[in-house]
Amino acid sequence: MAKRPQKKEPELNVTSFCDIITVSIVALFMVMVIVIDIALRTPKVRPTPLAIETTNMPVYVECRNNQLYFIDRVEIMQALRSAQEAARRRALSGQTNTLADALSEDIGNTYYRLDNSFIMLGVTALIPRPGVPGIAPPNEEEPNGDFDQLLKTFSTNLHYMVYLVRDDSFETFRKARDLGAQHGFLTGWEYIGRDEPLTFDGMLSKVKAE
Repeated sequence: MAKRPQKKEPELNVTSFCDIITVSIVALFMVMVIVIDIALRTPKVRPTPLAIETTNMPVYVECRNNQLYFIDRVEIMQALRSAQEAARRRALSGQTNTLADALSEDIGNTYYRLDNSFIMLGVTALIPRPGVPGIAPPNEEEPNGDFDQLLKTFSTNLHYMVYLVRDDSFETFRKARDLGAQHGFLTGWEYIGRDEPLTFDGMLSKVKAE
């Protein structure tokens, strides 16, 4: 009777095992090198604009409906003083004005009228006149456009630009800001709500340049 072949004990293939270990170590080493390289890199950080102290006077421009509206505070305050003087003369002549007459009186300029209800509270507030077109934003096809001409009426040594930006006109604001920077003006800006009035004690106080 033939002898049955004896079963061999399984042998460990040392060469294959070493290959696996070697590949794993090399992969881990490469991962470690990449992680160290990323960790040691200096990140490129865009600095946040910082407020700049300046003695220049602000020039206010509202950005609304993708247009620019110059806020001529001198003209508006002159209109208010004229209205107050007219009211004083009427009072001296014996004429009486009701509260309704005072609230309905139209005081302002081409772009804005005063909110008379705020005047009663001692606050000067502006309401945009509906449907009045403003200044078109700058564009490369018209390098000497209306806004460019407006900027030329001010001095970089005496003034800086402040933009009051509605939520529908950020692109217009960026174009105006860039053109102002080309002229050498410092810039400040403030976001205002869609239907928010402009108040001399709030937005039209001194916004800092950046």
